[in-house]
Amino acid sequence: MIDRQDSPHANPMYVADLGSHSIKLYRRLGDGVKMQKTHAWQVLKWPANGAYHHKVGIYLDELMSGLREGDGVVAVATAAFRNRMDLSTAARLACAERGIPLEILEHDSEAELLAKTINADPNLEGLIGVNVGGGSIQLAIGEQRHLLSVGIMDLTKRFLLDGLPSERLVADCTDWVVSQMPPWSGPFAYLGDELTYLMSFGVPVEEGWCHVSDFKHFANKLNSLPMDELMKRSPFDPGWMSGAIGSNCIVQALLRSFGTERFRPVNANIGHAVFI
Repeated sequence: MIDRQDSPHANPMYVADLGSHSIKLYRRLGDGVKMQKTHAWQVLKWPANGAYHHKVGIYLDELMSGLREGDGVVAVATAAFRNRMDLSTAARLACAERGIPLEILEHDSEAELLAKTINADPNLEGLIGVNVGGGSIQLAIGEQRHLLSVGIMDLTKRFLLDGLPSERLVADCTDWVVSQMPPWSGPFAYLGDELTYLMSFGVPVEEGWCHVSDFKHFANKLNSLPMDELMKRSPFDPGWMSGAIGSNCIVQALLRSFGTERFRPVNANIGHAVFI
């Protein structure tokens, strides 16, 4: 774990989140956290055994452009970087060259950060927390944890979700995710800028809740659109939408598996917990 207790980064102003699907920069703002930038990079598609530290460095430099010297920055990295030696080496070298402390999170550590994020928000009290990344999924409620070593990029590849609408195996993907869920029930909080995503498409969110009928209507609409059209409608960078269909499948699977009529879309991310 990053030891920030006695370091210049004891209270970081920024957290760089190096995910399997995207790289994000979060900033502390008073008692809150704001995502400053995000870029899809889909590192799991980078050929294995490459020398990528310069490439990772370019992304980090762009992410941190405009920051002032002395602003506290720490970095966390998730599934792709713990599972591939070439990516972990690249991230460590790129961060070290820039003086950025880096923690490559173990899977159970991601789940604990998820629980920490949920517990820090009174509006999410008692909800199942769900964090979905490009290469892994974590669920948490109370002291219970459920971990899956697959993520949006895995589902997208396996079920052809970035192909033509007629080729996408959306129902098969949703059924498969249902089969992997724990025997839990009740409403859930879905992390990862989901609120901004839904609101950008005009999906009704009433007092923080999205209802199953509204989400199904939205998901069916997106299922019919080709990927180039989806990318044009992205609330973030275009590449972010490459995982949209997979994410929607996961939400529908959760709604079915947990027997709930609504869920809370949340803009928080496990990177937020680094500030807590």
